Amino acid sequence: MAFEDIGEYIEKLRDEGVLFEVNAEVNWDLEIGGVVDRLNKTYPADLPPVLFNSIRGYPNWRFFVNGFAGPTAQSIAMGLPRTTGIRKLIDVFRERVKHPIKPKTTRKDAEFKEIKLTGDDVNLLEIPAPKWHYMDGGRYLGTWHAVITKDPENGWMNLGMYRIMLHDRKTLGIMINPRNHGMIHLRKYIEAGEPMPVAISIGHDELISAACAEAFPYGQSEYDIAGALRQEAVKIVDCETSDLKVPLSSQLVIEGEVSFDDLKPEGPFGEWTGYYGGETALRPVIKVKCITYREDPIFRGSYLSTPPCENHTLWALTKSAMIKHHLDTVGMPGIRDVYVHPSTGATLIAVSIEQSYPQHGREVGEAILASKYAQFSKMVIVTNEDINVTDLGEILWAVHWRSQPEEWVVLRKKPGSVLDPSVPVEWRGFTSKILIDATWPWNPDFPPVNQWNNRRYPPTIQVDEKTRKTVDEKWSSYGLGGNRFSDVFRNVW
Repeated sequence: MAFEDIGEYIEKLRDEGVLFEVNAEVNWDLEIGGVVDRLNKTYPADLPPVLFNSIRGYPNWRFFVNGFAGPTAQSIAMGLPRTTGIRKLIDVFRERVKHPIKPKTTRKDAEFKEIKLTGDDVNLLEIPAPKWHYMDGGRYLGTWHAVITKDPENGWMNLGMYRIMLHDRKTLGIMINPRNHGMIHLRKYIEAGEPMPVAISIGHDELISAACAEAFPYGQSEYDIAGALRQEAVKIVDCETSDLKVPLSSQLVIEGEVSFDDLKPEGPFGEWTGYYGGETALRPVIKVKCITYREDPIFRGSYLSTPPCENHTLWALTKSAMIKHHLDTVGMPGIRDVYVHPSTGATLIAVSIEQSYPQHGREVGEAILASKYAQFSKMVIVTNEDINVTDLGEILWAVHWRSQPEEWVVLRKKPGSVLDPSVPVEWRGFTSKILIDATWPWNPDFPPVNQWNNRRYPPTIQVDEKTRKTVDEKWSSYGLGGNRFSDVFRNVW
């Protein structure tokens, strides 16, 4: 069942007993970020959704964070049992995006238009945009949202998640990666000598943000992908000042225009890399023409810092699913599991395969690095199906004992993140990458060995079946079980 709005979703989280609520008054200036940081470090395996019910200086607003931040919340958002593991989530996501559903325009009165500010009444300072980190260039209004733009040539609407800084009452700063679709739209408007209409939606259905945070093909509207994830069309309504359409489920919508005619300093910002990124620079400004929001609004934000954070766990799901989908599309055989590790900022890609021919692992790695879903990744590791790709310990074990470093492939000057702190400023957006084939060598120099039942490689050490059965039968007598460990050692896989 698809959720009609974020309020309904929050109620479901509350009913499931997984919502953290803070009733004490908190300050938008650094305190919200500090609370979320501590919670994320306390519950790193399954980041908890958090609702702040009292924001200093903003008595009518609530503030929601981590709504799609771990396997439990992701499962509930996708209408699945809360105990659904990450492997199942990845497969469900991958299957659903194969069947896009077009959005449905509705004339229903939009609740987010209950309060409307236009002209001289426009005041962005009435929104509880937080300052997340003490070295941020300002308050950041856009961290979990949808920036909606339209291709002026064919009318295709794109939804992207580009960081947005609050400048003053009527202007916002925006940073868009040069390869992002929103920047392609902006260039077309610049060439035509016109400002680009833009709408920013905040507080809509979580699956809309999940769709607009991933790199789907140019021309594919994220509204269609969100419909696929919801298994129900996204309801959209007309904007007040342009022909753009925004989600009916929005809590807050900001409308305006963006161009390169007026540039203001934007950044830096504590980014998903775990470092401050996007140094202060002159960047485009959004001149706001209209703000609409609900009478009892919920602001939606996302805290970015060292892993794990919400964006990392989001990409662990979406990128794992889309890379697996890409490998299916190109006809790569033998793919078992794909996992993009949130502990690396969702950049290290691990893949397990059922190896069936020489260079199989290398072909898989090359296919991944050729896809847009791996543009921010620096390392791809391919190994055999007996390795749990979610376990970095097992992955490194396979790398150490099944591969030779001289066989690793290094690729130079490939597309990367403009926020990568290891790259000189003039080369930002490009990086070197490494492909490690950690499958067993397919090599005639390894003859079958009699004592290993004619296998070419030594078997993995495991407890024999008789001993395992004995231990199972006597387990309760060892005094090692019990509920005291259940909350600490939770296996979400």
